[in-house]
Amino acid sequence: MSEFADTYIQGGEHPLEKSKLLPDVLDRMAKEGGSFVRCLSLACHHADAVNRRLLLNTFHHYFSEYYQRVLIDTKGKGTKKKGGNG
Repeated sequence: MSEFADTYIQGGEHPLEKSKLLPDVLDRMAKEGGSFVRCLSLACHHADAVNRRLLLNTFHHYFSEYYQRVLIDTKGKGTKKKGGNG
């Protein structure tokens, strides 16, 4: 591995790396994304920690977009459950 790659990988942890929502984000990408986003989700599912970090950092705009969608759905479902009737 090149010195650049080592530095890049060690340089910064992506916020989603340890998020409990990452599986939901990847599922959402697989279900709703275009062909590239679906493949990106699949690649992330199969990647080791080093390659997952590279994918998350390189394509952060896609992961961020779907993360926001999951957050919106999670918050919406949370408010329904609190009411007791939803």
